[in-house]
Amino acid sequence: MSNPNSRLFMTRMSHIEELKALDERIGSRAINQEERAQIDKINQAVNAIDVEMRNNIRKEEQTAASERHDSLVGAGNGGTRAGSVAAALGEAVGVGTSGETRSIEFSSAGFTGETRDLLTSTSGASVMREFMDELMSVQTNGSPIWEYARKVQTDHTRTLEYPNISAFGSAVWLAEAAALSEDDPTLSTISLNAYKVGQITQVSYEAEHEVSQVLDVIARDLFSNITTAVDARLATGTGSSQVQGITVGFTGSSTIGGTDNPTADELIQAFHALPSQYRRGNCVWAMNDATVSSIRLLKDTTNQYIWQSGLAMGQPDTLLGFPVITSSSIATAGSDAKIGVFYNADQMLVRSSTLRFERSADVGFANDLISYRALQSIDARVLNPAAGVVLTNENA
Repeated sequence: MSNPNSRLFMTRMSHIEELKALDERIGSRAINQEERAQIDKINQAVNAIDVEMRNNIRKEEQTAASERHDSLVGAGNGGTRAGSVAAALGEAVGVGTSGETRSIEFSSAGFTGETRDLLTSTSGASVMREFMDELMSVQTNGSPIWEYARKVQTDHTRTLEYPNISAFGSAVWLAEAAALSEDDPTLSTISLNAYKVGQITQVSYEAEHEVSQVLDVIARDLFSNITTAVDARLATGTGSSQVQGITVGFTGSSTIGGTDNPTADELIQAFHALPSQYRRGNCVWAMNDATVSSIRLLKDTTNQYIWQSGLAMGQPDTLLGFPVITSSSIATAGSDAKIGVFYNADQMLVRSSTLRFERSADVGFANDLISYRALQSIDARVLNPAAGVVLTNENA
């Protein structure tokens, strides 16, 4: 404990002793006004000390993090700061070293301050927060299904039992003084596994050391490719020994005539095929870009476009008042094709582990190559199958 906090701690303990002595004097009788004022004054003093101690601890942690960062990137002791945040990341995973593998675990939550501690196989290090934010945004921006879903992140890959309600109770009207009978929901659990996805790539020793920002390019490419693979499963995964996708997990259905793209009337029918209690929530349309392009020209019976472009910065395009997201893995129009889903995104649950980014100089040693790989474990399940409608072409 730091010296300031040692002093504060002793003062705090003396206040606690005052409270104990006061409590003994009062005993079992009622507290009078003067004693209440004393108690309030002591409690206020203890609370003020607690706040000051927490602030001192926070300052110490920030100073320690800053010193670790400066040590990593060569600043603070006459050195030269690394030219980029990618360079700082490179030092963290051991660019320029041999005979060891270093690993960093990226989490999508918990970023605080201007630096973030990283877990490596050798020692603690840190890298600027901004670069990590950028890398993690590759995932959320690369998979809109993932972005809109309910998310759970774990630091392990054991099977996760997630609580769920499989059937709801109901409320009833009562006469005056009538008894209210019990009507409980049916509770269940959903098992979320951890299916591993990853990629490894190799670069020459010369490229790693001589090409500016090569690590930046490698990291972004690996993260992007993992996200593309995950998005495909989130769209169409069977749920049997793999991730469950939205076109499989949701059981509501709406038929699209023939093998054509949906008409305005068919989209309105699909909209109302989703029970109203689910339409009040975080609903989205998910389709292939080819399907979306045809829908943009559709009009309703009043000759108004049913598609509304998101003209404001950051606002999504909407269809019948709800956002539209795209996935290249959702089918285009064809016989018995599942060409879209209108669903409540809160009923899609995605479980993920921290994403590992690793470097090894050993794998391609004979060819003087450096190996980089990224790995992550993912699973997804639909919590309530009735909370989504799958738009399906007729079987021609």
